[in-house]
Amino acid sequence: MGGASRPKPACPHALRASVPGYPRHMCGICGWVDWRGAAEVAVVRRMAGRLAERGPDGEGVWRDPSGIAVLGHRRLKVLDLSDRAEQPMQDPGGDVLVYNG
Repeated sequence: MGGASRPKPACPHALRASVPGYPRHMCGICGWVDWRGAAEVAVVRRMAGRLAERGPDGEGVWRDPSGIAVLGHRRLKVLDLSDRAEQPMQDPGGDVLVYNG
């Protein structure tokens, strides 16, 4: 109705989260550990898919080369909007991490 438009929030999800009754989004993590080395990527991808509403901005899956563990993550970009925050994260030493927070 004329006038200046309101500035867009840095994160569109932040605006939605402030609306009463709107679903709250947050990242989601999942995984499978099987000491026999039989953890399956396809199963963890399905788990992560079930979390898509929680983390609509990205998905990542990592499998341990021995097959003992598969980690999955669904991302909601809130603070760090760059690709550097994609998960699972792996450091140069080979340690892998998924987290929600």
